Amino acid sequence: MVMYLNEQTVGNLLRWDRLIAAMVTALAGFSLGRVLQPVRNMLTIEEGKRYLGIMPAVAEDAMGAKLVSFYPRNAGTEVPTHLAMILLFRPDTGEPLAVMDARLITEMRTAAVSAAATRRLAAPDSRVLALLGSGVQARAHLQALMLVRHFAEVRVWSRTAEHAERFAEQHNAKAMLSGDVILSKAKIYAGIGEIFAGVKEAPLPATTVFKSVGIAVEDIAAAKLVYDEACVER
Repeated sequence: MVMYLNEQTVGNLLRWDRLIAAMVTALAGFSLGRVLQPVRNMLTIEEGKRYLGIMPAVAEDAMGAKLVSFYPRNAGTEVPTHLAMILLFRPDTGEPLAVMDARLITEMRTAAVSAAATRRLAAPDSRVLALLGSGVQARAHLQALMLVRHFAEVRVWSRTAEHAERFAEQHNAKAMLSGDVILSKAKIYAGIGEIFAGVKEAPLPATTVFKSVGIAVEDIAAAKLVYDEACVER
């Protein structure tokens, strides 16, 4: 019987520590060539207004796809601009296992990957965290990063000063009036999965720039973690 998991259920089952570990395993497998994953496909339904994203992946212990609707025209309405679902299958038999809401999974897995990268790449004595942006990803990143580093100070910047100030008040942070972010022009050293897999050493104590681009295997690994937890609770 196919399981359905809504956002509230996903939130009750997904734990940061296990999710961070799952992202390390998933990205290591991706860099070692153990994941089948095509480039994300975006279908333009109506230019500038309606899009459908398709993100499939097959790993050793999980198979599935995330379907994302991106509707900029929903801005200002009660309907979010981004909505998503994940379909999860057994990779050995192809049997469908679950359908689950993917909004929270997307939010948390993105921050979990950043936390895993920070734990591996950031200097052990790093004590200041700067968040560029003050939305849901800023909140999720703060929660995840505090699990891998102790910060003496948290700073937040936003294109809208009011948003930065509100976030700072809510999370005991300091609002910054920094300015724009420019390209770092840093040389590409490795994919983060290569470092997780031990293929390349972490470039410590050098200053590093981690470019996080969410990929399907992260979603599928997170969905498998949620499904396994749901099965245990049953």
